[in-house]
Amino acid sequence: MTDEIVASLIHELERRSQESALNARTDSIEIGTPSKGGVLKVYFDSGESQEVIHARIDRAADALRYGNQEREKVVGVPQ
Repeated sequence: MTDEIVASLIHELERRSQESALNARTDSIEIGTPSKGGVLKVYFDSGESQEVIHARIDRAADALRYGNQEREKVVGVPQ
């Protein structure tokens, strides 16, 4: 019984820690326009290092490029 309680408490603490990390990303930046290939909105914590913020933007840009390529396969017209 005690092991179950401890495991449950640990699980709840881990969940709250992850939730807190997500909520810390309260800053955001929008890049692009809907009519010219899409808009990126990247959430970040301005207290993070520049390297981390740049990595978030790079990953978002990669995802947008991939999404645009997939759209072109379906629609057939590059934007």
